[in-house]
Amino acid sequence: MMLANAWGDSIFPPNQLTDFYERLTGPKRPELRPGDHATAEATGLAGLPNDVWTDTRAWLDHHLKGVDHGIDRLPPVRIGPQLQDGYEDYPDWRSVTGSTLTLSLGARDRLATGPLSTGAARTGWTTPISTAPTPARTAA
Repeated sequence: MMLANAWGDSIFPPNQLTDFYERLTGPKRPELRPGDHATAEATGLAGLPNDVWTDTRAWLDHHLKGVDHGIDRLPPVRIGPQLQDGYEDYPDWRSVTGSTLTLSLGARDRLATGPLSTGAARTGWTTPISTAPTPARTAA
């Protein structure tokens, strides 16, 4: 089963898709791309080149027609990172989420922000964030 979805899908959030993917047995391939519901596929609907449609055709050609063009030998998990060209491929979903990095907010600088670092947090400062219609404040 091939599953194509957008990271920011407001109708079918990707966390539901990945939970479902983990329970599937047999040939399976999730592909997650930036965007909201159907935005990643939209150009393909208009007949323009589109990676979702290309990969879907290849998947169906292989699994329904027996075409041997290698899609079954690719790493099964494909991720389109936000704000980047290209894709990241993984051998399984666990490899996508297998590590975390904790970043701490550093000392406040002259722009009233702070750098992110892997060191200890330097807390105790606040900065306002204006949001309409109410001002909000945050503390680190």
